Amino acid sequence: MIQLPRGVRRIHIALVSWLLIAVWIWLAFDQLYYFLDRTPWNIFSSEPHSFLRNPTTSDAFDFAPIESEAIKSICADTEWKENIVFTCNDSVGGIGNIRNSILNCVRYSILAGGSLVEPKIVLRNESDTAAIRTGIGAEFEYMFDRQHFRESLMLSCPGLRLYDTVEDIKGKTFHEPIALHPESLAPDEKLEPEKWRGLFYNWLGNISVICLTTLWSSNLRDRTCHILYTPTAMALRRVLGRSSNSALTSAF
Repeated sequence: MIQLPRGVRRIHIALVSWLLIAVWIWLAFDQLYYFLDRTPWNIFSSEPHSFLRNPTTSDAFDFAPIESEAIKSICADTEWKENIVFTCNDSVGGIGNIRNSILNCVRYSILAGGSLVEPKIVLRNESDTAAIRTGIGAEFEYMFDRQHFRESLMLSCPGLRLYDTVEDIKGKTFHEPIALHPESLAPDEKLEPEKWRGLFYNWLGNISVICLTTLWSSNLRDRTCHILYTPTAMALRRVLGRSSNSALTSAF
């Protein structure tokens, strides 16, 4: 049995014990609150979180424009024609479908050596996402980073001229757009980069009466041909190759 010093009562021991327990609990909860108050996922914190104070450090999409050597090589070997202009304003579906459609349009524009008007997209029905052909258009930046896209193309393919709108093609006389399914030029064979450009200009030559100022002209210098790209489901990974395809995808 423990003998207490003379003059010390049990109630004094109890009070001191309860006081020590109270101090310990206070210190424990104070440290816990300090930790939680600086935890990013704590919605009750009164402190501004680090990712809010400096949002760029946590932005997963904040990366430099793409400068692809694979695309540079293709563009350097391309013969460019200023009077061939592609537009692609009918890309429909979800973000993946629209991205692939625009990438296809960029690839075909490069293969043909033409210019490109900044693509636009078609919005889906908000209440019925299966209704994709609504006819309601939106600008490119509705889904994608416009500046990043343009800077990436400028670095990777400086020969590709990119217009903001068709109206920006100043000093040119151009007709109504000619619809084109690029894959239809080689329906019974695999698309190859060495062949598609020739197939395209053969097709264009057969309808040159629409593109040219005079019916007897044998060149395309007199008038600008406005090609309306009509997207299809077919991917073009084979056309420009695997490495350039990855770089173009990263341009978005």
